[in-house]
Amino acid sequence: MSSEPPYPTRTPRRTAPTARRDHHAPKPLPSVGDPPPTTPYEVVDEGGLLRLRYYRPDEPLQRTPVVLVYALLKRPYILDLQPDRSVVRNFLRQGFPVYLTEWIPPAQADVWRGFDAYVNQDLARGVECVRKREDVERVSLVGYCFGGLLSVIYTALHPETVSHLVPFALPFEMRMPLVPQAVDYIAGVFGNCPAWLIRAGLNAMVPSRFYLPLYLSRDLGEPDLARSRWASKSSLHRALEPWIESDVPMAGRIFREVMKDVFLHRQLAESRLRVGRERVDLDRIRCPVLSIIGGRDRLVPPKTAASFVDRVGRGDASNLIFASGHLGLAVSLAAQQELWPQVGAWLQQQAR
Repeated sequence: MSSEPPYPTRTPRRTAPTARRDHHAPKPLPSVGDPPPTTPYEVVDEGGLLRLRYYRPDEPLQRTPVVLVYALLKRPYILDLQPDRSVVRNFLRQGFPVYLTEWIPPAQADVWRGFDAYVNQDLARGVECVRKREDVERVSLVGYCFGGLLSVIYTALHPETVSHLVPFALPFEMRMPLVPQAVDYIAGVFGNCPAWLIRAGLNAMVPSRFYLPLYLSRDLGEPDLARSRWASKSSLHRALEPWIESDVPMAGRIFREVMKDVFLHRQLAESRLRVGRERVDLDRIRCPVLSIIGGRDRLVPPKTAASFVDRVGRGDASNLIFASGHLGLAVSLAAQQELWPQVGAWLQQQAR
């Protein structure tokens, strides 16, 4: 169980749903600091710190919607970066209704927010919205990195609402990047973990703009991106530059929980993590699971994700190792042409 935080637990603020808003080019309404959206979307629900986006499929061929659960550390447009480098569009072309979690950066008043608030309140609310809109009992959860952790915890706590679970780049058994005293100090001094500290420490392997072309060429497996004549002209390079700097704060409580409970004490891996009043028992995950691992991922090394499928309660759980780095799983041309069509085919096959 988590140790007591150095700040009082606050009563969750209740945010009323906002009216639906259409986001269509060429006059989009992006979030502050975000570029115009690549794919038109509609905000269908907003509450707590979750804004839920809906993307309409080219042709609605699939019954079960895909809910993309993004991480808390950066902005979500990496999953819809460019028309030919978009996880969102890949699923849309395959006929899936797509929903994407856009996490609102926490303010200082949100320091109390932990897994319970993000999973049992915000994500649960979002999934319930999708179920009602699509008139389905279950959804497919596809979670990226930290979003994968949220998806795993949600599925263990609410298994009756999830038909398929697809975490990719899941930091399941990561080593804590900070000493425990540093975690307590940061939470005690700043409340929330500041964005600049996340950029300088936790995301240190993500390069600065100067080294971005070389990093991309290796992570994505696209050598042309490192050549000097491409470096400054690449539209991918220009699109990624603002995203690299898009770190946001992490609420103090969930920062402590993930660093100490999940990483240091391995409570999630051992089914000892408590969220709210419940224990996160991975044996309760009985839906089909496909865990996607980047074979060249340096941010979330393959061995940190590989054991997850052995901890869930269903035998139909497997790893898919793709020859890519961390970013490459989302934006490489190879992932768009090979990985995500394969994931879509797996979802369709499992739904039969």
